[in-house]
Amino acid sequence: MNHAHPRQAALTALLLFSAVAGGTSAQQLLENPGFEETTDGKPTGWKYDKPLALADGARSGKRALCLPSGSRIYQNVPLESGYFYHGSVWTRGKGQLIISYYEYKDGVAQGYAGAVRTDALDLTDEWQQLHFTYSAGTTEAHLKGIAFALHSAKEGVEILLDDASLDKVPVPDKAVNLLVNPIVKDADADGLPNAWNGERRRLKIEQGPRGLRVLRVDAALFSEDFLPDPGYEDWWQWGRWGTQASSGWPPLPRPLGGAYSVLLTSDPVPVEPYRRYDVELLLRELAVYGEFIAVRWLDRERKPTEAFEERIGYYHHDGHTSDWAHYIGRVTAPGNARFARVIVGAMQSSGAIWVAKPSFHLGLGAPTRNEPRSERGPADIRQGLPVAPIPRHTPKAVPAAPRHGEPVTASEKGVAIAFANGVSLSLPLLNGKLIGVTAVACGGRLLRNPGAPPLSPLVETTPAREYAECVYKGWEKALDGVVIHSSLRTKKGEEDLLDWVFQPSTQTVGGRRYVGVGYAYRFSSREVRARRIMDRATWELGGSPMGLKIDTSDSPLGGGATYCVLAHHRFVTVPPFDLQVVPGASLLSYLDRHHTSLYFRAATTDFVLLQDNYAYADEADAQTPMKHVLLTPGALDLDDWAQLRDDLCARNRAQVGAPPETPLKPAAMYLGWANLKGLGDLRLDKKDAEMDRSEYYRFVADTIVPKLAPLGFRRLMMVLGAMPWDRFNDINTLKPEYEAAFRYLCDTAHRHGMEMMTWYPSSFNVSKAKMWEEHPEFIIKTPKGEQAPLYYSPWSYPGYLPAGYDEWTLERLKDAKKKTGLDGLWMDSYAYAHAVDTAEHKQYTKQSLAFLPWQARIEKLGYFTYCEGHPTVIGTPASGWNAPDDWSKFRPETFYKAAPYLQDPQVPGNTTPQFLSDRKRRFYYRWLANLCCPIVDLGQLGNDWDSINRLGEANRDFNAVCDLMETRHLLGHKGVEWQSRKGRAVFVFEEMDYTVPTGLKLRDVTTGQLVRVPATRRVRLEKFHTYRTTKEP
Repeated sequence: MNHAHPRQAALTALLLFSAVAGGTSAQQLLENPGFEETTDGKPTGWKYDKPLALADGARSGKRALCLPSGSRIYQNVPLESGYFYHGSVWTRGKGQLIISYYEYKDGVAQGYAGAVRTDALDLTDEWQQLHFTYSAGTTEAHLKGIAFALHSAKEGVEILLDDASLDKVPVPDKAVNLLVNPIVKDADADGLPNAWNGERRRLKIEQGPRGLRVLRVDAALFSEDFLPDPGYEDWWQWGRWGTQASSGWPPLPRPLGGAYSVLLTSDPVPVEPYRRYDVELLLRELAVYGEFIAVRWLDRERKPTEAFEERIGYYHHDGHTSDWAHYIGRVTAPGNARFARVIVGAMQSSGAIWVAKPSFHLGLGAPTRNEPRSERGPADIRQGLPVAPIPRHTPKAVPAAPRHGEPVTASEKGVAIAFANGVSLSLPLLNGKLIGVTAVACGGRLLRNPGAPPLSPLVETTPAREYAECVYKGWEKALDGVVIHSSLRTKKGEEDLLDWVFQPSTQTVGGRRYVGVGYAYRFSSREVRARRIMDRATWELGGSPMGLKIDTSDSPLGGGATYCVLAHHRFVTVPPFDLQVVPGASLLSYLDRHHTSLYFRAATTDFVLLQDNYAYADEADAQTPMKHVLLTPGALDLDDWAQLRDDLCARNRAQVGAPPETPLKPAAMYLGWANLKGLGDLRLDKKDAEMDRSEYYRFVADTIVPKLAPLGFRRLMMVLGAMPWDRFNDINTLKPEYEAAFRYLCDTAHRHGMEMMTWYPSSFNVSKAKMWEEHPEFIIKTPKGEQAPLYYSPWSYPGYLPAGYDEWTLERLKDAKKKTGLDGLWMDSYAYAHAVDTAEHKQYTKQSLAFLPWQARIEKLGYFTYCEGHPTVIGTPASGWNAPDDWSKFRPETFYKAAPYLQDPQVPGNTTPQFLSDRKRRFYYRWLANLCCPIVDLGQLGNDWDSINRLGEANRDFNAVCDLMETRHLLGHKGVEWQSRKGRAVFVFEEMDYTVPTGLKLRDVTTGQLVRVPATRRVRLEKFHTYRTTKEP
C-alpha cells in the first residue's frame, strides 16, 4: 500500500489537526509516549503480550521500542464524548504495522465491546509518522473506555517505535468545512460556481429561499447526445455508439457503468488517512431517478485510488420530487487517500437536483464504522415542491403513405413500405446509403418521431470492424412481409450482409386486438463473427414523447420529468413489453420469442429510447427476435397492463419450458436476532442466538410456526443467516447435520398449512467449495484466464451452466426437496447473477442464455421461486422496499404480482414499521388487494399486537378469496374487484355501494357472515371488509 512521504503526511495531518483543534490545546493521554522510562527493563505504562526490548537509534531521546513479530502494545484510557482522540506514532523498519482502538462498554479496560483498526501499513527504513483518530459518535455513545494499540505483523517483522501520542482534543462548536466554495459563488462571472465541476449545460446558480444561493444540477438526457452528425459518417461504428457495456449509446460519462452518472464534483480537498468524515448538504429534487451522494478518494498525486468512488447513499429510484431535505453521509478515508472530492449524481434521465450548503468536515464516530451510513431528514428551509409543466400530447401530422400495388417503392430518395393493414415505413437514402427507418405510421397515427435518431441496427463483430456505411442492395417479398437487403461496408471495402425484415402484424394480446408491424435484423459474414446486434430504437406514439404515459406511470412525460429504467438484462427489472398511452390510443411492443438481451429505457424531450442489445456467441449468421410494435384504440389502464403482463409472461414461460405461474401467498420471514427481531416477545437473546442451527429450526417449528399460521401467513422464508445449505463450504448443498431438523421444520409448517422457502444462490458458489476442484469445467474465466467473480461478492463465483453446472445444481435441489420437503427458493441477487461482464464473451453469452431454461427446470422440480430483482418471465419479483417519503404517493396497484420484502429498516428515519401499522389507511391490506404479497419481518412491529393482528386479518381475508383473483378491476380509490368463472372478490378501501351480480350470493369474509341482498341487488360494502360473491348453496 502506498503512503505519502513522511514529511508530506505529517504536514497534511498537522493542517487537519490544527483545523480541528481550532486553537484549543490538546491533552496528551499516554504515559511514557517516547518509551524512555522503564520498569524492570520494560517501557513503563504500556501493556504488552510478548517480551519487549528497547533499542538504540531512537528518533528522539535515547531509546526506541523494538516490537517483535506478532506482538502488540497498548494503553487504556477513559472515553468521553465531545472529543477527538488523535493517535500517532513514529516508526521505521521492516514489515507492517497496524494501529487499533479497542472499545470497552463498562469502564476503562472493562467489558470488551469491539475494535476498529487500520489496514496493515507498510514500513520503510526512514522514520514516518502514522495517524489514527477516534471519536465517539451516536453508535459509540454507550462506550466508556478505549485502548490505543500498536500491532506488528506475524512474521518477518523488524519494527522500531518512538514518540507515540494520544491527544485528546475538544470537538469544536462548529465543524470546519473543508470545501473551497460551499456557498457556490461565481467569483469569475463565468456562470459556473468556482471549485465545482460539471457539464456547463447542467449547472445553473439560482436564488433560493431566504436569499440562499443554490446550485441547480440538471439530470436529464439531452437529445443532441443521441443524434448522428449530418453526414452519418460515424453512424455505423460500434466504437462510437456501442461502447457502454450495460446500455449502449451514447458513450456518456458513466464511471461505474449503467445509467448512474456523476453530475457534480467538488475540487479536491486534503484528507487524513483513516479519518472519519461527514458529507452534509441540503437537497431538493424534481423527478429524479437513482440520486446518490459519493466521495471520490484521490492519492497524493490526486489520482483516483482503488476505492475510486465510495457511494454513501442511494435515494429515489422512482422519479422522486421533494422539497428541501437535509442529508448527511459518513465515510472513512482509506489508507492511501490524501485528497477527496464530494460527488452528487443520479441516473441521467429526468429532472433536476438543487444543492445548497454543501459541507465536508471531520465527523464523530469510530473510523471505518461509518454508522449510521447516511440519513435524510427535514431541512431548516422550505420552498415548496418544484413543478415541471406537463404539456398536452399533440400528435404530429402523418405523412401520406404511398399508393401502389407492391408493398415497396424504391427511389433515389429512399425506400417506402406500405402494408395492407395500414402500416407505412420510410427508409431515406443518402447517396444510395441507408440511414435507418424514420417515419412509421399506422391507422392515421405516427408511431415514432421522424426527427428522432433513425431506427437502425448496430453490429459488434470479432475481429472488430468499424463500418462506415450501409449500402442499399434491393428488396424482396418474404412470406407476408418484405426484406430490405443491404451491406455494411468499411472504409477498406470490407463488406458483410445485413437484412432488414418487416412484416405486417395483427395480434390479440391481453384480450385486445392490436395492429402494427414486426421487424428484425439478420447479419451474415464469411470473415467476421457477430457478438452483439443493437436495435437503436425510439418509439413515440403520435410522433412526440411529451404527454405520453409509460408502462405503469400515472404521470405523463414532460420537459422536466421524463422517464428512466435501469439498463440491464431483459428478463429482469422490466416487464417483457413496453407500453405507451395517450388519450384515444395505446402502443405496445414486445418480442416474439425470449432472448436474453441488454436493454436501455429512457427518454429525452424528443424521443423515447427502447433499445435492445442482443448477444451472440461469436456467430457468422445472427438474427434478432421479431419485435412487434402494435397500436390499439383506447387508452389502456393498469388493469389492461396486468392482463398484458399475464398473457406475455405465460407465453415466455411456455417458450422456456416453465410450468404455469404459482399463485402468491402471504409470507413472513423470521430470524430472531440482529435486526430481524422475531415475533412479539418471541425473540432470541444473545445466548439463544448462538444455539446450534438444528436447535434453531426446532425452535422456529415449535414456537414461531404455530403463531404465524393463525395470522394467515402461508409461507415462511429462512433468510441468509438461517439457510440450510453449507454456507462456508458449498452453498448449493444441504448440510447433513441440518437435514433432520430442517425436515422437522418443513413438516411442521405443512401441518399448519404453510410452505417453506429459503435463501438460495443464483447459480453461484463460495470460493472454498470443493466443486471447483472436482469440476474445473464449471469455472467461468475472465479474458486474462482468472476465475470471474460476481460483481457484488468477492467470495462468490458463478458456475458455468452450459458446462453441466445446471445438472449439478438441479441434482442437489432435487435431493433437498426429497429429504426436507422444501417448497420454494429465494434466488439471491438474481438480477445481477449473470452479469459476468469480465468473462470471455462466448461464456458470458451462453451463460446468460442458459439462465431461464435452468430456472424453468428448477420450477419443474416442484419449487416456486422468488427472485431478488424484477424477473418478468419466471419467478416472483422480490426486492427490498422502504416506505416512500410521501405516503400519499404510494400506489399499490403498480405492485401487481410482486413480493417486496419488508425487513426491519436499516436506514435511520425510514418509516416502514409506521407504514405497516397505519390503521387508517391499511397499506398492507391494499397490497394484498392488488395481488401483491410482501414478505414481512414482523419483528419491526415489536409488541404492537394490534398492528400484527390487523395484518393477520388482511391475510385471512386474502386467503378466503384468492381463488377468485384472476382478472383485476380497479374501483378508483374505493377498492378492487376481481373476477373469475367461479365468482367475484371485492376488497373495500372506502364504504361504497355495490351491485351483486344476478344468481350470486354475497359473503362478508371479514365477519364470515352472508350479506342480505335486496331485490335491487344494491348493497352497502363496509370499509376494509372483503367480500366474496359465488353460487353458494
